[in-house]
Amino acid sequence: MRQVSQLRALCHSTPSRLQLTLARAFASKDEDEDEAVV
Repeated sequence: MRQVSQLRALCHSTPSRLQLTLARAFASKDEDEDEAVV
C-alpha cells in the first residue's frame, strides 16, 4: 500500500481541509482508480 505513504506526504504539505478531501477521494477510489487519483 504505497498510497498510504503518498497520502502521508500529501497530508504533511496540505491544509487539513484538503487532507480530508484527499482522504475521502483515496478511500473512495482506492479499489478501482487508485492511480487515477495520483
